[in-house]
Amino acid sequence: MARKSSLLWAIPPLIVVICGIILAVYYFQVSAFERNIFHSLTGKISQQIETQFEGFVEPITNNLRIARQWGVEGALDIEKPESLDSRFIPVLEQIPRISAVLIADSRGRGYFLGRDGDQWVTRLIDVEKGESRTVSMDRGTPPKSTGEKTEKTDYDPRSRPWFEGAIQYNADETPYWTKPYSFKTQRQFGVTASLKWEDDKKPPTIHVVAFDVLLTSISDWTKKLTIGEQGKAFLLTGNGLVLGLPRDDRFEDADAEKAAILSPVEDLGIPSVSEAFSGWKRTGGVSHEPFEYDVESTRWWAEFRPISLDNRTVWLGISLPEEELFRRIGVPRHVVPAAIVIISLIAFIGSVFVVRRHAGQLQALTLAHERLSRNAVHQTQITDETAGEVLTLIEKGESEKLEFKSTVRWNLRTGKAGKEIELAWLKGVVGFLNTDGGVLLIGVDDSGKVKGIGFDNFENEDKCLRHIDNLINQHIGPEYLRFIRYGLVGIRGEKVVMIRCARSNDPAFLKNNKEENFYVRTGPASRKLSPSQILKYLEARHKG
Repeated sequence: MARKSSLLWAIPPLIVVICGIILAVYYFQVSAFERNIFHSLTGKISQQIETQFEGFVEPITNNLRIARQWGVEGALDIEKPESLDSRFIPVLEQIPRISAVLIADSRGRGYFLGRDGDQWVTRLIDVEKGESRTVSMDRGTPPKSTGEKTEKTDYDPRSRPWFEGAIQYNADETPYWTKPYSFKTQRQFGVTASLKWEDDKKPPTIHVVAFDVLLTSISDWTKKLTIGEQGKAFLLTGNGLVLGLPRDDRFEDADAEKAAILSPVEDLGIPSVSEAFSGWKRTGGVSHEPFEYDVESTRWWAEFRPISLDNRTVWLGISLPEEELFRRIGVPRHVVPAAIVIISLIAFIGSVFVVRRHAGQLQALTLAHERLSRNAVHQTQITDETAGEVLTLIEKGESEKLEFKSTVRWNLRTGKAGKEIELAWLKGVVGFLNTDGGVLLIGVDDSGKVKGIGFDNFENEDKCLRHIDNLINQHIGPEYLRFIRYGLVGIRGEKVVMIRCARSNDPAFLKNNKEENFYVRTGPASRKLSPSQILKYLEARHKG
């Protein structure tokens, strides 16, 4: 009896120790776990906004490349402004972020098309004559002239940064982006993307086509980005000058917006943004690394990441309060401490029974949980495909909607891994996305024989699927993953990768280094289109 009493008296100190351990775990391990979650979530939000910014820029650069191709084909003649107007007015209507189109050549001739209130304005420059001819047009279809004037000018387009930069930039098909500067005609700050080409005359004339983008247009885009109720997103130069303003009621006023653009970020008067920038500088300007900081006793998180505009780099910054991160994971801040208290009470009441009667079961449950955790690292994205269904596809042979590839990365001819192998099947994925979808089977040769992916030497299935996921993210883009499902299917003792693609709403490009190529399916192959072919194809697809 005394022995039992002694055991009972030993239980309260044991429960105190257990509760203390639980609380210590909360303050140390759980807090660290929260920080890891917030670190990951902040980085994910930043990556999503980076992807959105790429979507903001891509229509500009893609249309600029198409315009350059028009020039190479001899379709951009400054002496024929009506023809240029008919080509570029639709571009400005469809992409309002492009504020003006500029064309100039090494002979000193220039063309400008832009907006002026509810009218279009075309201006032709001839440096040799020292004249400019300006034509105003209404916004009708087709536009009609509302006025014309010719005047003397000393303006020389060859001295503008977009022309000089493109001439000096040693990359014909890669846009040159200027630093922010004041637009002469629009009297606002902006940046310009430009491309050059040479004609086949002797001596050759160098031509440059350029698109203006106002910084107010960039700010209008960043101000619309919502990260909860208080989160901010903004764009900066490397030395902290504002290119894209964060959301703030003060900047809804047009004059206040213009005054704040290109000011130091510390002068915006937004503590959460200025403290984020200061905290980032204290880290040494590390990129892609979320960090926490305090603003008036409130915990905030921020991240800065570089965004490449070909020859130039801008910085995307985001900042958001920790409360917003709690809301995004669906757990109010007070829930975890409350849960700890409840667990402690339950532990106090039930510990005697747990220790005496259920220790074995708890240990078994823990081991089972560990096994489940180890086995649930990666869920295969395709779970409803049977071997029989895949074999039926293989028997049909390659077609516009079905393609076979032998390996994921291994070059069977050279006997080693090759980037060209990866790009070959990624080209097929892009082709499916741009056409009507389809299925890619990797581990099946051209004759339809199942080889499996053993040659690729992946450590395990999870490593294989992660490698495929990384390649799609890197070379096509994470925004297209919603159109793609992939996984491993067992066929005749071999593993075959099945990638099923739906038709994408947006055009997809295969990105490799500085190149971006557009493919469509034609029969059992993927065909690369030129810029002019891309434009015609997308127009036909849109009409269809």
